[in-house]
Formats: sequence, structure tokens, C-alpha cells
Amino acid sequence: MIWAFGEPDRLRPATLELIKDLDNEVVLSAVSAWEAAIKIKSGRLTLPVPLADAIGASRYPRLAMTVEHALTAADLPLHHMDPFDRMLIAQARIESLTIVTRDRRFAPYDVALLPA
Repeated sequence: MIWAFGEPDRLRPATLELIKDLDNEVVLSAVSAWEAAIKIKSGRLTLPVPLADAIGASRYPRLAMTVEHALTAADLPLHHMDPFDRMLIAQARIESLTIVTRDRRFAPYDVALLPA
């Protein structure tokens, strides 16, 4: 999400084309927005426009966090310790979604991945 909004040139060209293709459903998780907002507040991330504006202007449907997502994230093997990433993995598993990432720690989980 962060690269799609602020630094699209950091994404692989083929991945960026898939994200831009209106025939593909790209979902924006509340988890990604939450993590980005925390990083912006702490000064570890900047975007060219306010995060709320970027999200508001996007065509992406929003995916809320649910209790089922939380319980699934808590039950995942501890290959990856980042709670935001664990929640994204849980959401992708439950909702049958593909995660766009460069993080190799996602690989041991049973979830579809698209290289960022």
C-alpha cells in the first residue's frame, strides 16, 4: 500500500501493472493503514500526500479486521513475529487474497504471494 501510494517505482513493473489493472481487485487492509499511520506519526515514514487523502482517493475496497482474523493471526506458527504482518497473513488466508510483499518471512505460510 505504501509503495503504491507514495513510491510506485519501488514496485516491480509487472506487479504495479497488476495493481493498476481495473480488472483485478486490490484490497486495502485496515492493518496496512494502521501500520502506515503509526510509522508516519513516529517519523519513520513520509508520503507525498496525507495518508487519509491517499486512501480516500484510492479505488480499493477496504478490509476491516475481525475477531476471526485476530484469532487466526494468534494461531499462526511463529515464522514471523511482526503483528501487522501476521494479521495480513491471517486476512489473506481467510479471505483468499494474495499479499504483495518483498518480505521472505511470509513464504512459510500457506498464503498466495506476489513479489513486490
